[in-house]
Amino acid sequence: MHRPRGAVQRLRERHRHRPGPRLVPPSGERLGQLTGTRSHPWDNLRVVAVSTSPDLATELERLAVSLESLDLTATRLAGLTTEARRDRAAGIIRGYLLPRLVEPKAPLTVVLAGPTGSGKSTLLNSLAGTEISETGPLRPTTRGPVVLTSPETRDHFETIGGVHCRVVAGKAPVLKRLALVDTPDIDSTVSGHRRMAELAIDHADVVVFVVSALSYADEVPWEVLRRAVSRGTPILHVLNRMSRGAAGAVIDYRARLVDAGLDSTVLRISEHRIRPGRHFLPPAAVTELARQLIALAEERDRHHAEAFQRAVEATAATVEEIIVDAGYARAWAHEVVTNLRSELAEAAKGLDLEGIIEVPAPEGSARQSRRWRLLVRTMEHSRFTSLRRRIRGRLISRIEADLRVAVLRSGDVALAVAGSESSVITSDLRRLVVEAVDGWFHYVDRMTQHMPRRQRDLAAAVLTAASLGSDVDGDRPLLGEGRLELVRRARRELEGRLQVVYGHLGERLVELFGTSLVPPDVEDLAVTLEAMVARSHFADA
Repeated sequence: MHRPRGAVQRLRERHRHRPGPRLVPPSGERLGQLTGTRSHPWDNLRVVAVSTSPDLATELERLAVSLESLDLTATRLAGLTTEARRDRAAGIIRGYLLPRLVEPKAPLTVVLAGPTGSGKSTLLNSLAGTEISETGPLRPTTRGPVVLTSPETRDHFETIGGVHCRVVAGKAPVLKRLALVDTPDIDSTVSGHRRMAELAIDHADVVVFVVSALSYADEVPWEVLRRAVSRGTPILHVLNRMSRGAAGAVIDYRARLVDAGLDSTVLRISEHRIRPGRHFLPPAAVTELARQLIALAEERDRHHAEAFQRAVEATAATVEEIIVDAGYARAWAHEVVTNLRSELAEAAKGLDLEGIIEVPAPEGSARQSRRWRLLVRTMEHSRFTSLRRRIRGRLISRIEADLRVAVLRSGDVALAVAGSESSVITSDLRRLVVEAVDGWFHYVDRMTQHMPRRQRDLAAAVLTAASLGSDVDGDRPLLGEGRLELVRRARRELEGRLQVVYGHLGERLVELFGTSLVPPDVEDLAVTLEAMVARSHFADA
């Protein structure tokens, strides 16, 4: 199987040792009420320009189609999260990479993300100098993305990642090059809020990750932070609502970022008392954050190129992981089918047949044995037929129940493929069970054909009962000295016929697996990835 081994590494090797230009401080521009500038925390990164040739757009479109058409059912049944990563990669291509090629001059999308009570909405209002996003003690406050952008670009932000946004137009010139997006809480208890925030992060050029001294160590923010990092999104860390005695939180947060291999630059914003009726902080509180964002806007084209390159590399890495998962699923599916056949081949021997015979059997005394023999000897043919019919029905029901247990024993995979055990126990399989039981009864009848006519029905009943685990032949065996051998032969015959039925069940499951556990064919995906990487020609800005 062809694998694009090292495609991402080759992509990165082209620029590993190239120095990147530092940002030129922009002329003072107003974002709401604020002016000023300073370089942003990731200004030492290499900045590159990306070829926006139609060929690259074509290869990205082909890669998205290949991902969307890939059947990854086997990876899901193998316990992998490949489908979610596939869907995310395709969404990033269609929702972020392709639009960036089509509209390279679109405003930078700066997403404010963070947990409950971190102050995201207050920061957005403070940067704008007016109330843009609702704030308050009731949670959740922000129920959907809120975008602050210019009137000229508001149509561009009506949806982000397929999520409808509330768009507010601002007059600050910087908003023509930069849009601010407030998102729902990433740890919201409301279903869908975290998903909205994650989609916004997936489509961001920059993430302003806002946490408070009370929430920076929580697990959910770090899960979302890792998601942003996995896409290569530049992140500006803001530790908000800091009290005077919380200096240790800054040190601890920076240490955690270093341990995670992330930029440890943290912008600290102190806690402020907000007057009633106001929904934003004093201008001085967000001066540093505003300067960072203005610097981003001044270098919009460079940051577009850098964010694009990172997203391409991250997407290529994700596709490589999908190809690796597909290889694992192929080996896993083969092992599942192999084990299934061998397990079901032995399942018939372990069938529990106790309790099927409802006729009272003797418990050892000669008197009880004689009573049993007398009971069966005096049965009319119709009573004997009725008895056999009941035994037959119970035996068929027991076998079908054991077949369902066999499906359950084969694991969650079988049920996930089949939907339920009843969809595996089809009419064809039931017919085979009936044929196996009826054929076995005829075989038992043939084994007693050599006996006198008056004893045949009784001998068949005794042999049937003995084969099913009920010893009813008493102290004077009707079946003669070869009784044990007759019982063994009858039992082997039943097991042989049941092995055919269980084997058919195995083939039925294998057939279902053959439909649902088709190992993903990643040949086309691998070739498409190589073509996309080959078209991703990066050059120094």
